[in-house]
Amino acid sequence: KKHEIYKLQKNYDEAENVLFTLINNAPDVAEYRILMGEYYGDIGDTVRALKAYQEAFKIDSSNIFAITNLVILTSPM
Repeated sequence: KKHEIYKLQKNYDEAENVLFTLINNAPDVAEYRILMGEYYGDIGDTVRALKAYQEAFKIDSSNIFAITNLVILTSPM
């Protein structure tokens, strides 16, 4: 998980680039969108995290991680 190493080093641009590369190389893999959502959530960007989870859900509407995170992000606090 190269993006995790970059994130730990606070090299956020590089972490995001790794995830974009994964998504661009395999746009139909929901798990990569979920990783992107987790990344955005970790850095506090809930708007982009929500978008990534929505994209994952569109690819695989049975993915429990996409469903769970969509519920968490769209539920009133």
